[in-house]
Amino acid sequence: MIILGVDPSISDTGYAIMDCKRLVAYGHVKTSSKDDYMDRLQVFYKTIQELCTEYKPDVLAIETQYINYSGFSSNSILKVTELKGVIEGAYWSIMKKGKVYDINPKTVKSYIGLPIKAKREAAKTASLAYVNDNYEIFSSKNNNESDAVLIALCGFDHVV
Repeated sequence: MIILGVDPSISDTGYAIMDCKRLVAYGHVKTSSKDDYMDRLQVFYKTIQELCTEYKPDVLAIETQYINYSGFSSNSILKVTELKGVIEGAYWSIMKKGKVYDINPKTVKSYIGLPIKAKREAAKTASLAYVNDNYEIFSSKNNNESDAVLIALCGFDHVV
């Protein structure tokens, strides 16, 4: 069972490929706010298609967005929602019979033993530490990449 885990962000999306909970590949796609928004979405679309073509994931596990409305503009919320749709569309364009699982941020926190109400910074630190401690090939300091690994791991819990 191969899972593509994705931590979507319009500026820096993390991804991880796992085969039977073995980390195969990981990375992130960074875009600039100076670039045209539609061009940025196209970059994510192409990247997900390339990953799907190369690794043929059975499942896409993608983090749902928990949004504290007091801290985000409606435009930001819309952009993240659109990005999630672009990623799912890119996945299904290659993996016709693939499954998509939405992974709640609270699920990721509980997977690594954090309280559900843990602050974002504590979750970032714990996420990097967990992945660095458990996967020798992981040598990144990018939190979106480590989150993508955890999202993929949580995806396995949906499958099993």
